[in-house]
Amino acid sequence: MRLPTIAAAAAFAVLAGVVTVPAAQAAATTLYVRDTAACTDDGDGSAATPFCTVQAAADVVDPGQVVDITGTQDESVTITRSGTADAPIVFEGGAVRRPAGGTAPTITVRGAHDVTLRGMTVHGSTVTNAVLIDNAARVTLDRGTIQPDADPYGGADTVRVTGGSAAITVSRTTFGTRGRAVYADGGAGVTVSGNTITALGNFGVIAENVDSVAVTGNTLRDSCHRGVKVTGATTGSSIQNNVISEVLSSSISGYCPKGPTHPIEVDAAAAPGVTLDYNVADRYANVYRWAGTAYQTPAALHAATGQGAHDLLADQNDVTPTIDSGNADAPGVLDAVNGPRVDNLLVPNTGAGSIPYLDRGAREQQDRFANQHITVSASQAPVGGVVTVSGNVRSEWGSPVTCAIDFGDGTTTSVPSCAASHAYRATGTYTVKVTATTESRLSTGGSWSVKVVPAGGTLNPSLTATRLGGMTASFRVDSGGDPWNIVRTAFDFGDGHTLTAVSGIDHRYERPGTYQVRATVTDAGGTTATTSTSVTTLASGYVTHGPTRFLDTRSGVGAPAQKVAPYSTVRLKVGGRHGIPADVTAVAMNLTVTNATTDGYLTAHPAGQARPTASVVDFRTGVTVPGLTTVAVGGGHVDLFNGSPGTVDLIADVAGYYTKSGATAGFDPVYPSRLLDTRTGTGMPSPRTIAAGETFTQRVAGHYTGDVPINATSVLLNITVVNPRAAGHLTAFATGTANPQTSNLNYAAGQTTTNSVIAPIGIEGSVNFHPNATTDIVVDVIGYFAASGRSFLLPVSPLRTVDTRTGIGGRTGALPGRSTTDYTLAQGAPSLAYGPIAVMFNAKAVTPQRDGYLTAYHRDPVQLRPDAATLNFTAGGVTNNLAVTEDVTAAFHNGSDGTLDLVVDVTGYFYEY
Repeated sequence: MRLPTIAAAAAFAVLAGVVTVPAAQAAATTLYVRDTAACTDDGDGSAATPFCTVQAAADVVDPGQVVDITGTQDESVTITRSGTADAPIVFEGGAVRRPAGGTAPTITVRGAHDVTLRGMTVHGSTVTNAVLIDNAARVTLDRGTIQPDADPYGGADTVRVTGGSAAITVSRTTFGTRGRAVYADGGAGVTVSGNTITALGNFGVIAENVDSVAVTGNTLRDSCHRGVKVTGATTGSSIQNNVISEVLSSSISGYCPKGPTHPIEVDAAAAPGVTLDYNVADRYANVYRWAGTAYQTPAALHAATGQGAHDLLADQNDVTPTIDSGNADAPGVLDAVNGPRVDNLLVPNTGAGSIPYLDRGAREQQDRFANQHITVSASQAPVGGVVTVSGNVRSEWGSPVTCAIDFGDGTTTSVPSCAASHAYRATGTYTVKVTATTESRLSTGGSWSVKVVPAGGTLNPSLTATRLGGMTASFRVDSGGDPWNIVRTAFDFGDGHTLTAVSGIDHRYERPGTYQVRATVTDAGGTTATTSTSVTTLASGYVTHGPTRFLDTRSGVGAPAQKVAPYSTVRLKVGGRHGIPADVTAVAMNLTVTNATTDGYLTAHPAGQARPTASVVDFRTGVTVPGLTTVAVGGGHVDLFNGSPGTVDLIADVAGYYTKSGATAGFDPVYPSRLLDTRTGTGMPSPRTIAAGETFTQRVAGHYTGDVPINATSVLLNITVVNPRAAGHLTAFATGTANPQTSNLNYAAGQTTTNSVIAPIGIEGSVNFHPNATTDIVVDVIGYFAASGRSFLLPVSPLRTVDTRTGIGGRTGALPGRSTTDYTLAQGAPSLAYGPIAVMFNAKAVTPQRDGYLTAYHRDPVQLRPDAATLNFTAGGVTNNLAVTEDVTAAFHNGSDGTLDLVVDVTGYFYEY
């Protein structure tokens, strides 16, 4: 059905006063559009069987029905069915996009009346309109988004109103376009109100020969030509309350093809029927073109024509002129898209009409809360105890606040300051509801539960500590039956740090130790009491020691002067000897096996605990083999087990120990890197071997390749002796100190062998290396200890986490040559909220097919595999060494052309938290 053109007088009646968008009746049903597997265009459009396309719904929709759209529909839709004034047809939500290659408008309303498009996103193109309204009446586009994909210099009109259409409203919609945003030719009663129109390539709002057009309260930006243009005979038309800014000059090459520009233009035919007032524009050369004449300022226009009496020129970034200064009685005025009209108390009201504080442009500036803090003094209270609501609620404009309080037991009050008290008469659980409102229409509040219990009881708090990590604990207080809840607890953690919380808090200790923690508790009734507890960190710090010889079965140091019998254990006392405290938790020692009569292995573990399936050193008959290990201490002792059918001599040199008392150092792992290679000259002026009896000094702290800071006290190194000219041993010790006459590495002539060393750092950040036989030396750094170190050790009894021979660790089968395999080594770490940041372990290469090396490291996505080696091995042998990686996931690189089996025994985890 084609609707006859509505007369101009009727259209003007529609525009008079404040225009409102018709709403669907409460009884209206809903048709659903969903592009889902359940959809069908032959169904009933219910939620269970929605339509697949908007067009299918448009073909059957009846007055009062809502077409609910979800998602993006690629189609062109033509609406021909009509609603009524009391029961319009409503299309709501979703997005409609013209299908690729299509030439029809995205949405066409043709010959229909009483149709609303609400909250929709509509896409157009360079060749056709986004929305075409043709010979239609009482059509509203409200609160939507129009996004045509137009070219930079124009394109199709975004919303086109034609064919004598009448009573058309385009309101509170966001336009992003390069064409004409709204173009109407002919017809009557076209309202363009409250829109935000940006990125205009040509014009904003164009009305040609339209009777009763209202362009009201829009914000227009970035137009190359006119923001608003009205031409042709018209009556009762209005251009008011608009903000027009950033209208660009034609001098900007390549953007605006034509000029000059005027934000507002009304031709001679339209001028007698147009009211122009209450607009704000930038300071352009010529703001207006009125009846063929250009006017630079509102004053010039008003003096010549009587128009623009309240128009303003202002900088586009200054919003103050737009506030509380519009004409509320202008045709087409609506509530703003971002909220109600409100009075800014900081700006004088200079507007006109029924709402003297109406803002110009598409958006109403809203007040904001500067503070909206509301509290209820108790969540648990005794019968008769006073519960208080307190608030600090204020707005940026200083708008007066009213607070409505419902205490949940039938008692209500309304106060200006959100402050009121109440005593409950009966036990129970009550909900306190508070709503604070300002005269500027802001609202805030909330609800709180209050449990009312019998009176009696006192505050008798207790404090508990739960370890969350190696250095972190959680502290919680209990009121001990107090009828009031706890509102505040002041914690003193015993390490110089204090914090206040409600009833619990977590705390990280910067250094290992035992701490006395005090908690001062305040309940909601105002009573205060103190409680305390003791907490000891799980992790321990490192103390440099020696190196000092604690055991030598050849000479009777630390044990009888006799060889260790087959399959027997030497219990070595470390706590309370040579200055090591009795409460030592772990010891770093270099263990050496010598004079072995058969092949075997050595296991080190805490005394008094079951012997683990792990080994520190694997040895062969007659070969002297050293191995650094960190072993947990049990009762001040460690057990050393000779896992062979023959006898051996054992030597133990302590390089340091871990404790939770006194001044200790923390550990920082680093990405393995090479500090010294005498074969290539790395770390030295030129390549050369180190002569027998020579003490070679190497700087390790502050060295640019090792990431070890100058304040480090000890350094964890891998030392490799390459091609020694004779059998011998090597000692590493702090520069500036005497040679301790212990050995860190023993070797045979021509043998390449590796051992880890924790070396104390001496003067100028250096370490001395002393071989008693001429040799080449390679030194790799893998970590350091310092007073500022961030992680601390939780030692564990050695735990086998990888064994490719048996499948421990998740994989069975030898590692291929020249390959890298990742393993997770967290199996021995305790279950804590904060996990370890590094892991210490003994790595073992078993029966490799070819000579080579093994590198253990944590993969870094921005770094190449390190050139450092964890251990060097020979074909068919078994080689061990200590390693540390920066994460519990470690990568193992087999640097040989043959396969090998890998065994990993974890001895400790480093924790930062």
